[in-house]
Amino acid sequence: MLETLGQQVVASENFPRMPVSDVLGCQFTVPLRGGLDLLRKSVTGAEELGFTEKYGFVPPRRPLTLLDIIPRTPIVANTVLYVQQTSFAYVAAPVAHGLRKPEAAATYVQRTATVSTIATWIPVTNPMLADAVGLETSLDVQLVDALNVDLQAQLIAGDGVLPDLLGILNTPGISTYTRASETVFNAVRKAATVTILTGQVLPTAVVLHPTDLESLELGGGGFPGGSTGSTFGGGTFGGPSPTLLGAFNLLTQIPIIQTTAIAQGTGLIGAFDVGCMLFDRQRGRVTRGSIDDNFTRNVQVVRAELEAAFAVLRPAAFTKIVL
Repeated sequence: MLETLGQQVVASENFPRMPVSDVLGCQFTVPLRGGLDLLRKSVTGAEELGFTEKYGFVPPRRPLTLLDIIPRTPIVANTVLYVQQTSFAYVAAPVAHGLRKPEAAATYVQRTATVSTIATWIPVTNPMLADAVGLETSLDVQLVDALNVDLQAQLIAGDGVLPDLLGILNTPGISTYTRASETVFNAVRKAATVTILTGQVLPTAVVLHPTDLESLELGGGGFPGGSTGSTFGGGTFGGPSPTLLGAFNLLTQIPIIQTTAIAQGTGLIGAFDVGCMLFDRQRGRVTRGSIDDNFTRNVQVVRAELEAAFAVLRPAAFTKIVL
């Protein structure tokens, strides 16, 4: 079983077992296993270490993120050559014996994705370094969440100018649906139709800013043409609007991911399972050290890094929603 970030650090042979006061000037580096899988792990308690007092810790339940729905594969190179599908036409049909079979029409372009480093650091006190449980919790909650948020922002809206990744919204070839006077609920449903017809795929998730999701669930929210009542309570369940009922049917079958990584007023829907790929270089590492005047304040820093590349394999599998 893959250990969390904090578990790997405190269990490493490089982690100091002696009193912290004896190793204030040292640094240690811990190679990490699992790469981007660490961002999906829940927080757990620490194993007993030295004189650490063991106490119960209830891990928080993390909401669903993009990393849960995007396929990933490990790599060792600094760049990835991949093939991007720019068009595809289904032409399969019944064929009598002896006749020529229909040929599918597809267009592919070779692309290159470059590995980028995602990094962050937090200050920790010497007592926290001496407390395995405290250190493990700090690493799992704060560092992992920081890496998670930044990586999601890169996957959604990275501009592709190194060291940034090229995100889905900035990838040429994706579809766009601009909301008119309909509700947010209906706009998302119509964007799903665009994805199905243009990309010939079924959407697997919707990504929305928390404020936009609130408007979708409650109705109105300052959007032009939005209702002033609750979408769910004001007619979706048994109400007279078949459009809302149809939207509700689809949106209950796929996850809705709310994140500040996407700008308010913009949504994204698509088939994340076949439309993109996250490449994990698996060279994550954690380093501890002291900088500036932290030494005199009994404070050190812990830095975490991950290296990854991202590719949109089928741009037509995604639709940008302008709300």
